[in-house]
Amino acid sequence: MDKFLHKHYEMCEMGDHNHEGNNIQWDYVSSLFFTGTILTTIGYGHSSPATLGGRVFTIFYAIAGIPFMLGLLNVVAEILLTTLKIIKSKKEKSTNCDSALIPLL
Repeated sequence: MDKFLHKHYEMCEMGDHNHEGNNIQWDYVSSLFFTGTILTTIGYGHSSPATLGGRVFTIFYAIAGIPFMLGLLNVVAEILLTTLKIIKSKKEKSTNCDSALIPLL
């Protein structure tokens, strides 16, 4: 158990490594995943910057990016709510027309 904990501690200190201790090469998808976890504040902890400069950059990136992500989510929510209101009003109008025609039949 001590060997496992020591290896885990070493990996955490070294930065972004897989379980075998090898450096992980980031590709485009991994970069998007990392960006998404930072900006949505999920932060799974699977990947992290290995250098001090990378860590500092990530902190400032999160400070600037999280408010932008919240703004984006706000815009998306407004669009969804507007769309749902339009659908609801169209459904109510069609329901009112159908009920007005029923007595005539």
